[in-house]
Amino acid sequence: MRDDEKCGDCRFWQPLGAGVAGATTGECRVRGPVVGVGGPAILFAGIWPHTAREDWCGEWKAKPCE
Repeated sequence: MRDDEKCGDCRFWQPLGAGVAGATTGECRVRGPVVGVGGPAILFAGIWPHTAREDWCGEWKAKPCE
């Protein structure tokens, strides 16, 4: 892994609060969402795993040129 191959630089990573400069956490969207259950009432929702900008997983892909 190179130093720039981290979640924050990956094409699949979406910062929480979309477009927030300097976000330190985000969602990994390399795969579809998973079903999560939460709250006092049963609530089913699709969620993506939350990761830190500095995390890595081995499936890193460069962001497309803009």
